[in-house]
Amino acid sequence: MSILLLLKLTVTPLLVAGMSLVARRFGPAVGGLIMGLPWMTGPVLFFLAVEHGDGYLVEASRGALLAVPLFGLFGLVYTTVARWSGWPLSLASAAIAFAIAGWFISAVAAPPTIIAMAGIATLLAAHAAIPRPAASAALRLPWWDIPARMGATAAVVGAIALTSDVLGPTLSGIASSYPVILTVVGVFTHAQGGRHAITALVRSLMLSLIGFTAFFWLVAELAPLWGRELAYIAATIGGLSYNSSLLMFNRWRAKAAPSTPA
Repeated sequence: MSILLLLKLTVTPLLVAGMSLVARRFGPAVGGLIMGLPWMTGPVLFFLAVEHGDGYLVEASRGALLAVPLFGLFGLVYTTVARWSGWPLSLASAAIAFAIAGWFISAVAAPPTIIAMAGIATLLAAHAAIPRPAASAALRLPWWDIPARMGATAAVVGAIALTSDVLGPTLSGIASSYPVILTVVGVFTHAQGGRHAITALVRSLMLSLIGFTAFFWLVAELAPLWGRELAYIAATIGGLSYNSSLLMFNRWRAKAAPSTPA
């Protein structure tokens, strides 16, 4: 087993556990706001760049940007199907839409800036198309919930890892960007909290993924000029700044909202 695969199989389940705990503590909307950062894709592509070079990193980052419209499609399809069906059909529909659209979009030859702009427009459109959900009640979850989420994450990551390394840099960037964390956290949220909980999570995620887009746009643009290390530092600052601003705005809005009379 390679070090990269071992990293995927250990770190990603831990990330899922942490985000699940945050969503449980602060609600699915806040969980969606922190989920949009490239927790898995960023480190994976960096270690691939160590092996294949900065040129590979630039093209793989462009592939990650190509995946951004797919995230919007994934979230929109999932929440649309979830209005009248459970998580199995919702996930299957979203995953199939992601795969089919990803196959076609991999042939796009546009520069990173154009792809990033198209991705942001898609995310904003998906956010606008997903209706604001009703409040969902807090749940008392069983002890095995977090271990089950971690095990499911490891299974999904292992399946992706078996294929991503043979797809080439563009398709590898798209495949490695498959929303593993959203798939696992979303399915459990949907199954346990219902369609309103998953809708709140996905709707917030659409805005949060703009930080993901900014991250890989900065990597693609700066890596040829500064090298991968400095490009990653700048991209991390940019992505964290945006998502931190979203969290602070969400907190301010929650405080400013008028309380409901008893």
